[in-house]
Formats: sequence, structure tokens, C-alpha cells
Amino acid sequence: MLDKLRQVVEHCIEDPQVFIVNIDFKATPPHNLTVIIDGDEGVTIRTCADLSRKVGEALEETPLFEGAYLLEVTSPGAEEALSLLRQYPQHIGRKLRILQTDGKERKGKLQSIEGENLHITEEYEVVEGKSKKPKVKFKPAQIAFQNIDKSFVELSFK
Repeated sequence: MLDKLRQVVEHCIEDPQVFIVNIDFKATPPHNLTVIIDGDEGVTIRTCADLSRKVGEALEETPLFEGAYLLEVTSPGAEEALSLLRQYPQHIGRKLRILQTDGKERKGKLQSIEGENLHITEEYEVVEGKSKKPKVKFKPAQIAFQNIDKSFVELSFK
């Protein structure tokens, strides 16, 4: 069912910069269909509303399930994890908190993406001299996308 729903949604997306992040479908009535989209430069409320209308029309023309349904087309929230490599370029210059598949957590500013590798300026703490207070330092680091479990954009309110 999810594959068919994905095909319907992909067919409704006209802008090549917009892509599907996730589709969630509750199969038991009342059906809930949630489509999470993003764009290479983000998405607007208008983009979500237009896609919602198109997907709704497509589902009326080609019903994939019976009964009423609730359709929600949205973008990832600011606190949502980045799940696709395609989501990273729009966050170059921002600080990320990266949870690796080996359980290690890393923090740093995303500098660039090369193939499937993220280049960050990683933060780390050291204790120098007699001071017991750790000092934050920075070093360049590379992380392979395949080694990332989850990444979060650290929001700054400065």
C-alpha cells in the first residue's frame, strides 16, 4: 500500500526540487495519510497546500482504499531528524548534532557535502593545564552518511 501511495504522491509533485521524506498511513478506518515533504531549498506552506490538493484529487480519481481519510501534507519540523542525504545541503553553515550508528554523538558545523560524506567543523572539549573547566576546541572531520543514525539541526536563538 505504501508503495502505491508513494507513486501517487510522486506523480503529484511537479517541482523537481521537492521530494518525499516519509509517508505514514494508518490502514484501519478512519484512515490517516501523512506525507512529509522537503525541498532542496525548503518548502513553503503553499507548497504543502498545493500538494495536498493534488494528492486529494488523485486519490478521488484512483481510490486505493475505502472509506474516509484524513490527509496531511507537511514539512519536517525544526526538531525532526534529518533522514535523507538530500536534506543536508540546505543546512550547510548550521550546527548539527549527529548520532552515529556506533552510538557515538558528534557536534559540529556542517561545512560541505562531498558524495556521501559530510564535512563538519567538529566541537570537542579538552581540559588544559591546572584548570578543571573544559575548553571547547574545533577540528575538521568527515562523517560517512552510512554511519549516521540520526542528525538534528541545532537551533540558535541568538
